[in-house]
Amino acid sequence: MRLPGGSEGTVHDGIASQVDLMPTILEICGLVHPDARALSQAEAPFHYGQWRSLRLLPGRSLLPILSGSQEPVNASAVIHNDEPFLGFKARTFVTKRFKLTVYGSEGSGELFDLENDPDELHNLWDVPELRELKEQLHMELLKQDLQLAPWHPLPRWSA
Repeated sequence: MRLPGGSEGTVHDGIASQVDLMPTILEICGLVHPDARALSQAEAPFHYGQWRSLRLLPGRSLLPILSGSQEPVNASAVIHNDEPFLGFKARTFVTKRFKLTVYGSEGSGELFDLENDPDELHNLWDVPELRELKEQLHMELLKQDLQLAPWHPLPRWSA
């Protein structure tokens, strides 16, 4: 991806995701991200019976990278891989150092140390010494996957 008149052939080794494309295009066009208000409300206290706007566009603009910054925009990414015809569902969590994939229906997965195994040849999923690391990555995957999920209005219950 490159901006009109931008430099060609530049490689950024940071983490980016397809969900970053729409916020990037909107920013390039000078348009306000429609979730800006909803995202700012995410830090506000949330009380039972309230509702929030739907979160339509997860992701972050990659414009700083396209403008030449080498600072990473994302520290990690969540990847969904769903195949409804085969009943296959997987979630992958990628950081600069590790890649964890969890296969939902099987309770198994893959864990790779991208620094020491960039070609992903040695699955570390069953290595007992890495159990705590695997659990930490699994919890971060769950946390970030929940943040990607759309927000829906909650009904107001009356007694």
